[in-house]
Amino acid sequence: MHLSPPTSLTLSMDSEVTEGQRVSIMCHVNSHPVSTLTLNRTSQGSSVELLRDTEHNSLTYSVTVSSAHSGEYTCSAHNTVGSDSTKRSLTVKCGSRWSFLNIVVLSTILSSLQSIFFPLSEAQTQRQQSEQIGPDFPFHTHFLQIHNFMFPC
Repeated sequence: MHLSPPTSLTLSMDSEVTEGQRVSIMCHVNSHPVSTLTLNRTSQGSSVELLRDTEHNSLTYSVTVSSAHSGEYTCSAHNTVGSDSTKRSLTVKCGSRWSFLNIVVLSTILSSLQSIFFPLSEAQTQRQQSEQIGPDFPFHTHFLQIHNFMFPC
């Protein structure tokens, strides 16, 4: 029987995706005996093993991406005859948060202008905030969530 080290190692994936998108990362190699394939992600100096396969010469990792999935992906193959590895980078772009941000900021600006030019009593202001946001939702938390939307992924 002919033995061969890992050859023709491929790592197939998109290089740029949008947050919330489903992504498949595929790794394939030709070898005999079967290679152990390992998929790792390195981001900000830290490496994490995502998937390992010892029975096939291919593996597929599927995930719905967030900004945490950005980084360099490495597929490594090794068997008793040799080893090989290949790398690709993945960039995750922000989803459609900016439309929501624009609406909320505009609403906040209009509310602020209204309170400056047409001040309400404290009781009226609390009742208005309670109706807009909900009685169990503190107003400062609402602004904190708006602040989080102002930064990219």
